[in-house]
Amino acid sequence: PRMLMDLEGYGFCKHMVAVALSANAAGPEGAGGDDALGRIRTHLRELGTDALVAMVVELAERDLALFRRLDSAASVARADDKTLEPSLRKAIDQATRTGGYIEYREAAGWVSGVEAVLDTISGLASGVRAELALRLIEHAFRRIEKAVESMDDSDGHGGALVDRAQEIHLAAVNAARPDPVRLPGDLFSREAGGSFHSFFGAAQT
Repeated sequence: PRMLMDLEGYGFCKHMVAVALSANAAGPEGAGGDDALGRIRTHLRELGTDALVAMVVELAERDLALFRRLDSAASVARADDKTLEPSLRKAIDQATRTGGYIEYREAAGWVSGVEAVLDTISGLASGVRAELALRLIEHAFRRIEKAVESMDDSDGHGGALVDRAQEIHLAAVNAARPDPVRLPGDLFSREAGGSFHSFFGAAQT
């Protein structure tokens, strides 16, 4: 079976899906070459699903970031909205907590943790849970904006997070189709009153 089919049902993060798409696009022509990636691709295709799962779990045991992403994806796949929403709100709060000022050397690690939570919300934004994703990303916006004010954003990490949250918000709006009277007013108030200009141009978009 194609790698993407194995991943779709488990809510894996966008990076793993990107790898699967690349492998699928490469097709069998890249499998038999002498290059290292070709040998690895051939080897992975020959392994059964159980072996691949064991390999990913072993990697997750060594990589805390990967462990958190997979744990979050597994929880999302099995939880109902009533259980999932408070759990993800808590995850947002934990990931965006600064504990004071975030120095330059700490910024990338902090952003990585927030991105992992945004990946989970993104996985909900275009499906039947789009309304839940919309509520969560709006909560995340407030937390991210507040946190970015207390960090050294010399490399633009905070701005990139805001851009990512904007993409998720737009996807959730398109899928959930919230009230057409309330939404423009809400967007306008956010655009006019936001301190970080996260919703600049949102009404027009």
